[in-house]
Amino acid sequence: MDKKWAETYRKQVRFGTAAIYIIVVAWLFFTGCELFRTGDINGTWWLFTIVVLGLELGFRFWKRNQMKKIQDVLYEECDPFRFKEIYEYFRAKTKKERIKSLYSIQISTALLMQGYEDSAYELMNQIDFSDLPPRFELSYYDFMRMYFSCKNDEQQLAKVKGVFERRLGNAKAMERKLIIQQIKYMDLQVAVHRRDYAIYDKLILECTSDMTRMLQKVSVYMLMARAEFGRGNADKAKEYCQFVLQHGNRTYYVENAKKLLAVLDGQEEEEQSATESVQWEENQLYKEKPDLKFFDGRKKYRRRQRMNYLLWIAFGYAIGFIIYGAMGLKLHQELSNMEVEVWLWGNRALFVLQFGFLGGLLIAGVINGVYLFLKVISKLSLAMKIVIIVFTIPFFLVAGSISVIPYCVYQIVMIVKEREKKK
Repeated sequence: MDKKWAETYRKQVRFGTAAIYIIVVAWLFFTGCELFRTGDINGTWWLFTIVVLGLELGFRFWKRNQMKKIQDVLYEECDPFRFKEIYEYFRAKTKKERIKSLYSIQISTALLMQGYEDSAYELMNQIDFSDLPPRFELSYYDFMRMYFSCKNDEQQLAKVKGVFERRLGNAKAMERKLIIQQIKYMDLQVAVHRRDYAIYDKLILECTSDMTRMLQKVSVYMLMARAEFGRGNADKAKEYCQFVLQHGNRTYYVENAKKLLAVLDGQEEEEQSATESVQWEENQLYKEKPDLKFFDGRKKYRRRQRMNYLLWIAFGYAIGFIIYGAMGLKLHQELSNMEVEVWLWGNRALFVLQFGFLGGLLIAGVINGVYLFLKVISKLSLAMKIVIIVFTIPFFLVAGSISVIPYCVYQIVMIVKEREKKK
């Protein structure tokens, strides 16, 4: 997997995306024609709809599987150079700054694993996080954890730990698990650096049991080698270094393991870290406040979310207008043939427009209800989500239909206000 693979993957994604768009347009055209022709939908329409949904879900699954393969280049194969090459190609080809930022996060991690930690730190701090979802704040501080671990900077690690601890209260189950894992790694790093082997012995079993990916194992084994070296257990330290050499591939851990082996063999003297910070007193550790200077409210992200919401509502309204307008046309024709008096709706155009207006409002309301529903249950456990879906989704659909217009007005007002503040 390299740049050539990335080129092929990008072409496949573009082709697949274009194909999905064409199929959706064809589905909409087919739906409109069928409704205007018969005023109803038949089994063929349902089959076509299932095929469209299946293709979309299959395409998403394929993309997710391909992205996992890319992540495995770093986290399983431990090859930051190929990983960086792939994401540099993606970043060069994309035009959206927000997507460039996402790729830059990956490139920063690759640079760090290559041993160019200062270049990685500089690139990470150039990223505009105000246009990224809140979950990327965790990515930022996870990077800082790794960076300051490289620097053996306990003061900055304490700040990072403070952020993680504050995030625990509102974290989802999976995010909470990752945060607890990162806190353990930081405590383990500090324990090894201070040669506090009582804490090290307590944490090492927990950390090794959490290791699921090869890069994690290589990182922890390097720490274990350092700890055993500090204890004077040369054989154990060499054993752990050999594991790093065998599995670390092209990460900077391999160079560190070679240097430690040279020291163990008496070929070199142990180097003192030039970037080491002033040591803290025991009671001062982990008391610093978090530095959140890169997160200024995510104005761009919130504005984009509001715009996306309004676009979905407009799309839903258009679909509802077309479907119900066609049904209204068919109904008017049938009523006219039956010579039924339609009172104020005797004009066919007015009849169709009113049907379309109400239908558009209904579909837009359903979309709004689903949006509000997902917003409410986003932080709940899976069991609670199932209970709520079973018992309360009709309420949210009704509430969505009722609140769609005022909620759209609210989103537009907030967009205007944020623009005025920016000026």
